[in-house]
Amino acid sequence: MPSRTTRGLVFGALMAALTVVFVGGAMVLPLTVHLPLPVALVTLRHGLRYGVLSGIVASLLAALLFGWVNVALVLIPLGLLPGLVLGWALHTRKSPATTGAFTALAGLAGLLLTVALSLLIMGQNPLDIQIQTFADAMRQAVARLPAAQQELYRPLLDALPTLMRTLLPLALVLNAALMALLTYYLVHWLFPRLGHAVEPLPPFARWALPVWSVWAYVLVMTPALLLQRHLPAWAVTVVTNVALGMQFLFALQGAAVASWWLQERQAFSPRAATGMAILLLFLPYLGPAAGFLGVLDLALDFRRLRPGPTARTG
Repeated sequence: MPSRTTRGLVFGALMAALTVVFVGGAMVLPLTVHLPLPVALVTLRHGLRYGVLSGIVASLLAALLFGWVNVALVLIPLGLLPGLVLGWALHTRKSPATTGAFTALAGLAGLLLTVALSLLIMGQNPLDIQIQTFADAMRQAVARLPAAQQELYRPLLDALPTLMRTLLPLALVLNAALMALLTYYLVHWLFPRLGHAVEPLPPFARWALPVWSVWAYVLVMTPALLLQRHLPAWAVTVVTNVALGMQFLFALQGAAVASWWLQERQAFSPRAATGMAILLLFLPYLGPAAGFLGVLDLALDFRRLRPGPTARTG
């Protein structure tokens, strides 16, 4: 009977080969949410050491087939780094929230590593290229409108690249969080079929921020608003990203409260969830309203998620 070491090495080699196949697919179809899965499975089943060995073998094979540039810019930052962290968190039985947070941090580090390596290897910032491409596409779209409408949109188009660069940190964080969430859902669906139980994330209707997040937001924003005229440019960028990020999280909590309210009245359905998401996206005033509802839920605990005498009935 093969030893545990032999089984780990053989399985790691198989997953390395599968990783190389995934890298080839990512070069054809720019989708990377599946790249962390093979090394995460090795790490979950046999431990971090075998996951690292599998990642090294996958990197060598991918370099022979696709070149070291693709290994440095795609496989290592977007596949191996979050995959090792995800597999380690699952192997050590971290909670779903902790696992997701660690995976998101690893994904964010991978995105930053991709940018740094692009600057080092190719001398180009891929984020600047994407921003400029998007701005050019918007200008081409507006150019097809009547002249009067073009003049109306011209100030927005001129400010668009600067605005996108200002909000770039928040966009990177949200991208890493979304990728971690999608990867975890994929792992929760796939790994139990391979013999590994994965604890599900809590239902969206029970999603909640910690209570101290409101006070943290107030403590950060109050002095920033009072001193905004005296802040340097980098501080304005930090405050803007923190403010919009927290407002987005509060709105997300408000949407979770609405989801809970619909479930309590047995009116929740995929159509209701889709309709709610569309309304939040296309009706600008609903975002602040959802954020205010989220803050109220943090204060009053509508969903009775916190134990204690202050919990209220729905």
